[in-house]
Amino acid sequence: MPRKPRTAPARSPLRLSVDTRIVYCGDNLDALRRMPDACVDLVYIDPPFFSGRTYEILWNETWEQRAFEDRHESIGEYIRFMEERCVQLARVLRPSGSFFLHCDWHAGYHLRLMLDRVFGPHRFRNEIVWRRTTAKTQSYQCFPNNHDTILFYAAGDENTFHRQFSPHSEERLEKHFKTTDPDTGRRYSLSDLTGDGTRKGETGKPWRGFDPNTIGRHWGRPPADMDRLDAGGRVYWSKRKGAWPRLKRYLDELKGVQVDSVWTDIPPINSRAGERVGYRARPPQYISSASIVPVSFGGVASPSAIAWRIR
Repeated sequence: MPRKPRTAPARSPLRLSVDTRIVYCGDNLDALRRMPDACVDLVYIDPPFFSGRTYEILWNETWEQRAFEDRHESIGEYIRFMEERCVQLARVLRPSGSFFLHCDWHAGYHLRLMLDRVFGPHRFRNEIVWRRTTAKTQSYQCFPNNHDTILFYAAGDENTFHRQFSPHSEERLEKHFKTTDPDTGRRYSLSDLTGDGTRKGETGKPWRGFDPNTIGRHWGRPPADMDRLDAGGRVYWSKRKGAWPRLKRYLDELKGVQVDSVWTDIPPINSRAGERVGYRARPPQYISSASIVPVSFGGVASPSAIAWRIR
């Protein structure tokens, strides 16, 4: 029998709403237990990575030493520590909300299994890979560990997700949008009007003398839609004999390239960055720019700073 997702015990809320102007200091578990159910839209956490290290810095002109320890007795103790808090975080999320957990190779797959218990495996959406740096040292027995992982879960069936797009690169524009419409001056690329596999319905019938079944494909749209596209000048007819018609895709109608689950264009915090405070584990604010309360691990500060900025 599949294991049911864990749920937090019902609690009487001490507040009717969450005041986003307050930073709660202390054990985040205590603060989470005082929050009402289904009160936030998005959770991003950047917890300790189970690295077994102590992170120290000298702070400002006073040279005050500050540190946090990422040390736990065992992986089991670490996961119990995390699960207790993630159960509460799942409770305070609205059904339309999303949950993001930032981790790395030290405990990534343990955290994935734990979150499957908390949210249910069917709520898993993405494992985002952030290439955070290039190799600083040579590795002779394995590949260098140069990426972090962000695990994305939906809180419920009503999960809200807004697609993100990045601009087309100049290389892509030159390669795929090199043709300009002589009548409008608009740049466009050409794409296939057919899809893989044959069909017996309308999309499997010949159109304008071209039968997709002969090449093991089908039309991507019904013939009536193809007629409308052609009437609107959206179908490209090559002068080359036997060339199949293709679809014009205008550059000014496209949002860009959809952001996928591999992020390579977000640099880590360098030695001269204004947001640098000295902790190696701290993510750049680009990573945290969509974060909103609650941020349950404040030691690295980036998510808290962003949550305060967009509150």
